[in-house]
Amino acid sequence: MSEDRPIVDLDVFADIICPWCAVGDARLAKAIALIPEIDIRPRWRAFQLNPTMPPQGMDRRDYINAKFGGPAQGAQVYDAVAAAGAEDGVRFDFPAIRRTPNTVQAHRLIYWAQAQGCARPMIDALYEAYFRAGRDIGDDETLAAIADEAGFGDVSDFVAGDALRDAVKLDDAEARRIGVGGVPLFLFGRRYALSGAQPPEAIVRGIEAALAAEAA
Repeated sequence: MSEDRPIVDLDVFADIICPWCAVGDARLAKAIALIPEIDIRPRWRAFQLNPTMPPQGMDRRDYINAKFGGPAQGAQVYDAVAAAGAEDGVRFDFPAIRRTPNTVQAHRLIYWAQAQGCARPMIDALYEAYFRAGRDIGDDETLAAIADEAGFGDVSDFVAGDALRDAVKLDDAEARRIGVGGVPLFLFGRRYALSGAQPPEAIVRGIEAALAAEAA
């Protein structure tokens, strides 16, 4: 790795239960691969799609009825996401999901892994667990098991505690303060924002714009 590559810090506001965030994550990986001459440094920033979700989450059917007005309307939305994801190699098994969780605990785990420079495997494990296996990532025991399976060892004490909870809440609050209404949102070099699961080429343009502004 060249030490003189230009660096772009990239804040990624996302929620682990947001299917468009999973698609955006795959597209971000493609964008980074297109510009190996630039050192992209992503940082996960918490955003809760459902900030008033009870800590125990809620039944998936009740959630879909409340959010979309019924299963038929929900199916239309998720079919569109699944079709978009398939183009980028992202697979969803929406029928496998039985509960919609509160995601504070999952965000805490990502922040914990991020502090160790290992956010990527934790994010991947949580997306896999929720969207492909339908596991309840709001449940503490399930989260600890997912982390253990991903090679992080026993994190049950961390999950049971409160460390990094304030950091998660502060990031969520900052996102709303700066006007984030939906995710994913990519913030390049704290200068340019790009909202939504944009094509890799659009992400590359954002990165290049941030670099140009830095140089100017």
